[in-house]
Amino acid sequence: MCAKTRRLKTSRRKKESKGSLFNILLIFFLIALVAALVAYFFYEVEKTGNKTTPKPATAKSVQIKKPLPQTALNGTWVSTSDGRILDIKGNRFTLELPSVADHEIIKGTLHISGNTVQFVYHSSVNSCTRQPGTYRFSLQKQSIRFHVIQDDCAGRKQIFATLWEKF
Repeated sequence: MCAKTRRLKTSRRKKESKGSLFNILLIFFLIALVAALVAYFFYEVEKTGNKTTPKPATAKSVQIKKPLPQTALNGTWVSTSDGRILDIKGNRFTLELPSVADHEIIKGTLHISGNTVQFVYHSSVNSCTRQPGTYRFSLQKQSIRFHVIQDDCAGRKQIFATLWEKF
């Protein structure tokens, strides 16, 4: 009896191991099939350029930026005398002062009323920070010239006392 019981247990184990191997192969096949279908779907969407499927919103796409006011001064301007660069975007500006010894970048805001502009530096190493400089400007095709009305900053007066060309 003991031998017969061993044979029964051995045959059951063989059947169980064959069944579990079959189950593992079946699961592997199903996973491979699902992966192939997913890959095919994404390939078809990319290939056809399906624009109807909305992309999930991300933090970057949800941010709403306040629109900048449009002015006639918007754009990049280059000084004809020394290559200084004035970049105006709405009510903000960046002024690059290239130099062999020292390269300075000044950022600030500007306020325009008619043909008058007021520049206020927010980041500068000189004493002109937060002191406004008021200028009258005249546009001619692709150039602009600033004429000082009131500015206590001698450095800013010197910077803007030149012809600027649209870049």
